[in-house]
Amino acid sequence: MVANKTASLFLGKPYRAGDKPSQGAGALQNVRHTPIHKWCGDRTQPHDEDMGNIYSAGRDPLFYSHHSNVDRMWSIWKSLPGKKRNDFTDLDWLDASFVFYDENANLVRAKVRDCLDTKTLGYDYQRVDIPWLSVTPRESGSTDRSRTGSVRRADGSRHTRMD
Repeated sequence: MVANKTASLFLGKPYRAGDKPSQGAGALQNVRHTPIHKWCGDRTQPHDEDMGNIYSAGRDPLFYSHHSNVDRMWSIWKSLPGKKRNDFTDLDWLDASFVFYDENANLVRAKVRDCLDTKTLGYDYQRVDIPWLSVTPRESGSTDRSRTGSVRRADGSRHTRMD
């Protein structure tokens, strides 16, 4: 996930009105975000209410900690050493806006471009050591299969487990 050098590889490709579903989820969206929603949905409900369905996900208290962690991973990814990782530059995405109620029940409109930097939103995440950053995955030819391995995904790419 951290090896992805572009925002679209990390988060996913643009999705616009009229597009076919799933234009290509990025590593964060495909592996760390969406499965949590599916795993936490209430399968006893007719439409997987709570985290399992978009119309009810925000009613689940887990939703907020989950999305805070996704936001934290995006913040970490943008600050990784090496080549600078940049936000999207697609103007359709940057200028997309959403309407919310603020703490006083007033409607406010927020553009994506105004929400990309946590510091401008008034918060930041604590900087901590990231020990796994220097770990290199072993190739599937490793003799120690109990701790590493490689799995071919449906799209043909390979996923390598790390120690």
